[in-house]
Amino acid sequence: MDHEWLSSSPLIAVPEAEEDYTDSYIEQITQDFEELTWFRESHRFADLYSVKASAVDLAYACVSPMAQVIRAESLLFLELQDQQNPQPIETARVHSLAGPPFPAAAWQLELWIQHLSERGQVSPILLDRSCDEAELKRFPNIRNCMLTVVAKGERNYGWLIAINKALPDEAAFQRIDRIDPWNELRFGTFEGGLLTTAANMLASQASNSESFAAQEEL
Repeated sequence: MDHEWLSSSPLIAVPEAEEDYTDSYIEQITQDFEELTWFRESHRFADLYSVKASAVDLAYACVSPMAQVIRAESLLFLELQDQQNPQPIETARVHSLAGPPFPAAAWQLELWIQHLSERGQVSPILLDRSCDEAELKRFPNIRNCMLTVVAKGERNYGWLIAINKALPDEAAFQRIDRIDPWNELRFGTFEGGLLTTAANMLASQASNSESFAAQEEL
């Protein structure tokens, strides 16, 4: 009797909203897994680096893979030179950690960040063209971006800059209006937290490297 009822019963349809939330849950688990993987790999690489390694070396080894986790099309490290002992030619250098090279000179990025700081923007800085057109008008190829200072104490070593959150695939794009449009198309607190963690790691490496170099000079 029970078998007959089961065989004749129609399949229970899963509501579309439940399917959306299931997909969202799977995406969240995938994101958490990628985050944990990046943390594990970055700490493993960091342990291999001695105090002689520069923050730039660590950025290429540990921070560049994070671009995939936060879905950034480009990831930059704007390295600032010590203002008390600047280089004779340049005071800043831009390093493309992931994605295509950014079509702007280091000094342009430095002036832009200085402008944002003067307007009261505090790290991490999240900008989107839909509401920050004035701040992004000088860089027409930026849809959205995220900037985090690399600093320890009063010493500013530079900035990490994530540019343009990669657009989701077609299936995910169709669910944007029903789930969370901000997280799908723009950088948010999750990405900001990861970028800040990476910036703190680079700042510690840069500080240790400077201290080691000063001891060697003595």
